Amino acid sequence: PWPHPDRSHFQYKKTTQGRDTITVSNVTGRYYYISVYGFKSVTFRLTVTLSGKPTTLLDGVTQNGFVKSGGYQYYRLYQPQSSVTLMLHTFSGEAVMYASTRTTHPSSTDNQLSTAVAGQGKRRGEIQFQRNMICAGCDIYVSVFGSTDSPFSVLASSGGEQATLLLYSQPTNGQVGRQQGSVKYYEFLLDSNDTDVSVVVTTISGAVDLYVGLNAYPTRDSYKYVAAGDSGTYQAVDIDNGEAGTYYAAVLPRPGNLGTSIFFISASADNTMLQSGTPQDGRLSRDGSFFFVHSSTNQDLEISVQPKDGFFSKDLVFSVFVSTTRNKPSASDNDFSATALKQGDVLRIPTVESRSCSQVYAQAETCVLYINVMPASAADSGKAFTIVASSPETIKRLQNRVMSKEAFNGSKWAYYESYVSKAATSYVIELEPCIGETDLYVDYKAKKPTESSSTWRSKRDDALDVVEINENRFFDSSMYIGVNLAAGSHALYKLRGSIVYPDSPLNKTAAPAETLVQVVPQSGGAAKVVWNTKGLGGKDKYHTLYWVPRDFARRMETITYSACGLREGYARYGGVGSSGFSQAFESERTADGFRHATLPKGSFPEGVLYDVNIVAHMEDGTEVAYKVSQFTHPGASAGGGGDSSNKGGGGTLQVVLGISIPLFLICMAAIVYLLVKNRKLTRELEVEMHDVPIRLGGEISTTPITSHVARDKTQKYSRLLSEMDDEDDEKFDEANDFASLPEV
Repeated sequence: PWPHPDRSHFQYKKTTQGRDTITVSNVTGRYYYISVYGFKSVTFRLTVTLSGKPTTLLDGVTQNGFVKSGGYQYYRLYQPQSSVTLMLHTFSGEAVMYASTRTTHPSSTDNQLSTAVAGQGKRRGEIQFQRNMICAGCDIYVSVFGSTDSPFSVLASSGGEQATLLLYSQPTNGQVGRQQGSVKYYEFLLDSNDTDVSVVVTTISGAVDLYVGLNAYPTRDSYKYVAAGDSGTYQAVDIDNGEAGTYYAAVLPRPGNLGTSIFFISASADNTMLQSGTPQDGRLSRDGSFFFVHSSTNQDLEISVQPKDGFFSKDLVFSVFVSTTRNKPSASDNDFSATALKQGDVLRIPTVESRSCSQVYAQAETCVLYINVMPASAADSGKAFTIVASSPETIKRLQNRVMSKEAFNGSKWAYYESYVSKAATSYVIELEPCIGETDLYVDYKAKKPTESSSTWRSKRDDALDVVEINENRFFDSSMYIGVNLAAGSHALYKLRGSIVYPDSPLNKTAAPAETLVQVVPQSGGAAKVVWNTKGLGGKDKYHTLYWVPRDFARRMETITYSACGLREGYARYGGVGSSGFSQAFESERTADGFRHATLPKGSFPEGVLYDVNIVAHMEDGTEVAYKVSQFTHPGASAGGGGDSSNKGGGGTLQVVLGISIPLFLICMAAIVYLLVKNRKLTRELEVEMHDVPIRLGGEISTTPITSHVARDKTQKYSRLLSEMDDEDDEKFDEANDFASLPEV
């Protein structure tokens, strides 16, 4: 009824962050009028789709869409002239893409290619049409089927130097090979001056370089902007007060990189979109770093943030604020928040009612949540971080050779995905439990591997689980990883997936030669801790010592202060019923490969049983844990000093396997005493043998020895015999003479 609908007169409207979609049901034969209101100067694309009719795909242009559970959305790419790659990305939920040149409505039963065969030679969410598969003058028809309600994007990209158009705030997937000349181009528009834009590349595997040019394609030698820093996993260009024009971004493989590099690139002038389960890099700012994510109204949402400047280099603390209605949440204006979020922590947002959030699509159970990440300390501004938003059942992407710290919070399973290129020689997955007990399952077909649906698995108790895949026939494919909470109600763990190339081996460290941690009590509740570094190959950078009262840990159902995530040179401990505190210490290395550290007075209260352990941090970022020991300080009677390499030690130090160190030392001392006494007895027998009376015909001959000499020797012989075995001793007592003595 209104040819020019405005903000006051309309039948349908949508005003969410990013893309807006209106679904009109029960369409009748009439004209529909559409208006777009700009809050500021903006470039946009408008698409109208009729149900059941295919939407046109443009080469290099991302097309957004939404599909309800059990429904289809259809697309068409007109007469491509070269090979084509089709990529599907679901922002939440789960969808499958089918493609064909023979039918206009491909389905699960009628298609040429589909993403349903993920892990069997192709990456999940990607279809490749080679040129010989496309007949002359033929179109490619694409359908997206919704396994659940799913917002998604579809991108068709042909070969050559065609630049892919970046939609603001929306990350786009890409890849470049290792060969010289391999490059991927992207473009985005600025239609006015004085606009701030951030271009960020988040690398999933490999290493890349980022260059940006204005109105021209950039190269390594000719560009307007280049990513600062040399991090292989974080590349960013900040364009401040940018000029109007067309900007081109070039992503090239870093010189020396091996294999295919997989990455996500985004250009943002406002909030950046998060794809469920996909890492997104950012940089801390005093004003905040803003994101938004599509979330289903029938699932919880989990948000985790981790530092990018090294796993153990610093304990960064983040403040995270979330809103269901405002795109710039803050400390004073938010619906959910975590003001002290650390690595391994999760901000869980419970199921949000659709009526209380910004819905993305009409009549759809999908909401937009707005996120602000800020440094808890202003001194941390400018530091890089990675944020992941996902539901508990989302398959998360693992960044290659990047240690990820994760936690179970009520669920029993967590799932991950990593693409391994054909050039790899092996793929190594390491799972280290910090708190609780976890098991590792890996498969190349099942997206959510379990014990019954996994090709590889590791289920070691209280130890590092490692799966190493060396068969190249499984590569050029996604590897799916399942982590199971084997025992307890919650767990904290570290996970890393590492792609190994012929010229880039993974440093796999052998276990220490002696894994026992020894604690020597000192006066006043102090203690000296000794451990052996042999077997580490001299590649240990530093060590972390931790200890915690066993009773406190048992009551809390966890070792609150574990070796996972402690800062260099710090020990953490807590008293029973206390929250614990930190204290610095230094360790010294002895010539024979031992290290020792002296902990100050008051560290171990008398009579309290403690768990004690050492973790060696290696040059390549891996950690080697020693065996946990238990120690009880005996109190004021404890001595001090001693050689740092002494393997005995006092107190009641026990290894969890049940071996008692003091008992072992007592047994050794007894054996030594008996050996010494036996040697003395033998020597005396040899010396006195010529004095022994000789038995001749039942009589004792003392010739040529006088009677008193014989009597003295007989008494001495009697004393020596008393130290022999009991049986002979009894015979001597019964005869009361030498008649029944054995011959010597």
